[in-house]
Amino acid sequence: MNSVADALEAVVRPLRFAARRNFANLPVLKGVERTVEMALSRADTEHPEDQRILKALRDRLAGFDALDLPDKKERVMEALALVDTHGLVSPENEDERAWSRRFAKGESSGPASRVQEAEVRPVSSSRSTTGVSGGLGPRVQEAEVRPVSSSRSATGASGGPGPQRGEDTGSRARPSSSLGRQEKSARSSEMSADELPHARAFFLAAPRAPARKLTKRVAMRDAQPDYPLSSVVGVGPKTADKLAARGVETVQDALFFLPTKYEDPREVTTIGSLRAGDKAMIQGVVAVSALRPGRRRMWEMAIKDGTGVLSVRFFRFSPAEMLSRYPVGTRVRAFGSVTFFGSQRQMAHPEMEVLPGDSVPSEIPILPVYPDIEGVPPRTLRRVLQSIAQHLAGRVHDPIPLEIRERWSLAPLAPAVRAAHLPDEGGVGPALRGLRRRLAFDELLYLQMALTSNRSHKEQEAGLVHDLGSGWRPLAEKALPFTLTGAQTRVLDEIAADLQAPRPMSRLLQGDVGSGKTAVALLSSAMLRHGARQACLLAPTEILAEQHARSAQNILGKLGLQVALLTGSTTTKARRTLLRILKRGDIDLLIGTHALLEPDVGFNDLGLVIIDEQHRFGVEQRAKLLAKRETLPPDVLVMTATPIPRTLTLSLYGDLRVSVIDELPPGRNPTETRVYAAREVAQAYKEVTQALETGRQAYVVFPLVEASDQLVLKSATEAMQDLSRTFHPHRVGLLHGKMKSDEKSTIMQSFARKQLDVLVATTVIEVGVDVPNATVMVVEEADRFGLSQLHQLRGRVGRGQHGGLCLLIAGDKAGADANQRLSVMAATQDGFLIAQRDLEIRGPGEVLGTRQSGLPDLVMADLATDGRLIEEAREEAERILGADPELTLPSHAGMRGELYRRFSGKLARIQAG
Repeated sequence: MNSVADALEAVVRPLRFAARRNFANLPVLKGVERTVEMALSRADTEHPEDQRILKALRDRLAGFDALDLPDKKERVMEALALVDTHGLVSPENEDERAWSRRFAKGESSGPASRVQEAEVRPVSSSRSTTGVSGGLGPRVQEAEVRPVSSSRSATGASGGPGPQRGEDTGSRARPSSSLGRQEKSARSSEMSADELPHARAFFLAAPRAPARKLTKRVAMRDAQPDYPLSSVVGVGPKTADKLAARGVETVQDALFFLPTKYEDPREVTTIGSLRAGDKAMIQGVVAVSALRPGRRRMWEMAIKDGTGVLSVRFFRFSPAEMLSRYPVGTRVRAFGSVTFFGSQRQMAHPEMEVLPGDSVPSEIPILPVYPDIEGVPPRTLRRVLQSIAQHLAGRVHDPIPLEIRERWSLAPLAPAVRAAHLPDEGGVGPALRGLRRRLAFDELLYLQMALTSNRSHKEQEAGLVHDLGSGWRPLAEKALPFTLTGAQTRVLDEIAADLQAPRPMSRLLQGDVGSGKTAVALLSSAMLRHGARQACLLAPTEILAEQHARSAQNILGKLGLQVALLTGSTTTKARRTLLRILKRGDIDLLIGTHALLEPDVGFNDLGLVIIDEQHRFGVEQRAKLLAKRETLPPDVLVMTATPIPRTLTLSLYGDLRVSVIDELPPGRNPTETRVYAAREVAQAYKEVTQALETGRQAYVVFPLVEASDQLVLKSATEAMQDLSRTFHPHRVGLLHGKMKSDEKSTIMQSFARKQLDVLVATTVIEVGVDVPNATVMVVEEADRFGLSQLHQLRGRVGRGQHGGLCLLIAGDKAGADANQRLSVMAATQDGFLIAQRDLEIRGPGEVLGTRQSGLPDLVMADLATDGRLIEEAREEAERILGADPELTLPSHAGMRGELYRRFSGKLARIQAG
C-alpha cells in the first residue's frame, strides 16, 4: 500500500502535464480514470479527512476520458485546485498555484468554477450537542442561541484554501487585537485575477540589492532594505533560512514577496449555509468548549447560530486560556476554511474573536494570503511580512528618480508595497494595479536602456567600409528579371548606406510573405563584389537553403558571382573541396544550414552575414558566424518573413536598425481564405479537385508526420493513401522533415516540374517553397497552428499569375474560440495585423518560435497590451542615455546598479550582430 501523498502524486503528475502551457498538452491525456482508480485504491489511510479528499478527487475525475476538451479542462482545474487547497501535494510551480487558487476562489470561468466538496443539507438546530460534535467530552449546559442573518456574502460563498499541512498549529487561539480600525475600504471584489498579476511576478520584477554583511542582529525598526533577514530581530533563524531558500534573502526581497490574494472576513455567513471548501466568517454562541480525549490532544468547541452547529478544533493550546477566553455562552466570530466529516461542519485553527455585543463590526482584518513557503506556517509568514511592511516599507529601495516617476505618472513603490501587505490601510486593488504598471515600466525601461546602450556601443565600434563601386542599381538592372518595388528600393538604399559607413551594420529586414526579401538579400551580397569580399546566408532548413541557392544561381550567376551550397547532406568529398576554395576566396556567396557554423568552415574575407528566419537561431549560433572574421566584425543582415508587431520589435530588437518591406510586387493576386468545420472536409476537397482539373497544383498540410498514440490528430503519412484515392487520377506525393535530404529534394523537384499535382506535407513547406503553379493550400487541424504560422503557409500559394485559395479545416474538437481565431485569417491579408492578434493570443515566444536566448523574461510587462508603455519606456531610455550614456550622474546611480543586476553578462549578447 502507498501513502496518501504517493497516491495523490500519481494522479496529479499527469494532470500537471496536461495543464502546462495553458493546457496545450490536454489532448494528449488518456487513461485518467484507470490511473485514478489504481492510485487511489492503493492509498493506505484511516484518517477520515484523507478519505474524504480521495473520494472528492475520484468524483471529480469520474468519466473524464469521455469528456470534451473544455469539460476536461474544467475537471483538471477542479482536481488540482482541490489538491492545492488542502496542501497535500506541493504545487509544481507558482503559475500552477496561482490559477488553482484563483479557481478555488471561484474566479475561473465556466459552470464548474466553484469548488464544491459535497451537497450540504442544513443541520437541524434541535440536534444535541453531543451528536453534532461526535463526543466532545462531558455534557455542558447549552446556551440559548439567537438566529443570525442568513444573507450570504460573495466572500463567504467563494472557496479558498483549506487547512494547510504544516500550518502553524502552535498558534494559540485568540481574538484579533483591538486596534480600533476604521471601516475597511479594501474589498476582495476589487482584486480580480484578470487584473492583478501573481505575487511571485511582483517579487521577480522588483528592484533587488545584494545583501549587506552584518555581524550582529538589529532591531526591525533600524533595518535597511539591503539587510539580510537573518540579521533582523523578529525573524527567527529557521524562518530566515526557509525564506532565503525561496530567494527572499533581504528586507527588500521580503517587502516584494506580496500576497497572492486576500480574504475578507467582514461578511458573516450562516453556519447552515456553509459548504466544504468555503473560507467564511461565522458568528454564534459557544455551546460546548472542552478538551477532547483521545490519541491526539485536541480542544473542541461547538458554535451554534440557530441554523446549524460548527465544530471548531485546536491542536495546540492552553486549556486554562481556552476555558477563560471561550466559556459556554460566549458570543464569538470565527473565520477559516470549512471541511466536512460526514454531515458535520468543521474548522481547524480559525481566526477567533470574542464579541462584547450584538452588532460590533469585525476587527479581524483583511487577511493577505502569501505563496506557500515550505516549513513556514502561513500565520508565521503573514506576521513576519506584515511586521516588516509596517516598520520598513517606507525604506523601499526605489532606483528611479522622482523626476522620471512624475513625468510618466508612475506610482511610488513604498506606499503601494505597504498597502499590499497591510490592506486595511488602503484600497488593495488600485494599489496593486499601480504597482504592476510601475514595475512593468521599470522592466521595459531597463530593457530599452540595455538595447539602446548595446546599439550605441556597436555603432561606435570600428567596422568594415565596403567599396560598392557604382552602387547596387546597375547590379539589379543586370541581374533581375523584374522591376523592384519602391519599398525594396528604399531598403536597398538603407543597406548600401550601412555598408559604406565606418560602423558595423546590424539591421533587421522585415517583410510579409512574397514581398521580395530574398532579392534584397542577394543584391546586398552582390554589393560586396567590387571589394572582393565574401558573404554567407544561413537558412534554418535544407529545403529553404536549396531554394535560396537556386535563386542565387539564377540572379547572381548573371553577374559572374560564384554561389555554393553547404548542408548536412553535402558529401565528405564535396565538402572538403568546397571548404578549400572558400578559404581561397573563390566563392562569393556561401548558402547553407547549421553546417556553416562548424569550426572548420573558414572564409578568406567574410564581409556580410545574412540570416534568414533569424528567430530560429540562438545568439550563440549567430556569434559563431561573426567569429569567422578575426579582425573587424562582418556586417549583419537578419531577415524574417514573420511580420513582427511594433511593440515586439521595440522590445526584442531595439538594438537593431529596422527596415520594412511593406509593399508587395505589382500583379500579386491576394489569396482568398475560407474556414471549414471538420464535417465539411469533403466540400473543401471538392474545391481542390476543381483547381486540379484546371491544371493547378495544391498543398495539403497536416500537423504531424506519422500517427501518434498521444495526439488524436490526422497525420500526413496516414492521410497519403486516402488522399490518393480522393484525388485520383491526379498524382499525390508526400514531403516531411524526417525524409533524407535527397528524398526531399526529389519530391520538391517533382512538384515544381508538375510531375505531382498534390503535395501532402507538414510545416516543412512553411517557408522558402516557391511553386507558382500551386494555387490551393489546405491546412488540416488548422486550429492547432498559430495565426502567424498559418499566414506563412498561406503565402506558399498565389505566387504566380493565378490567385490563391487557402482552406482552413478546423479539428473535431475545435471550440468557438478556435473558430473565432481562424476567422481572423479569413478577414485579412495583413501580416502585421495577424501577427498582432497572434501576439495577443499566444505571446511573443510562440509567435516567434524559439525564444531569443540572452533576453530576460518580462514578468510584469505584457508585450501584447503594453504598447504605449513600451513607447514611453523607449523614449525615456533614449532621453536618459542621450544625456548620460554611462549613467555616471549621482541621480542615475540606482538605475546603473539595477541595470547591471538585470543585464550583467548579457549587454553584449542581447543581439549578436
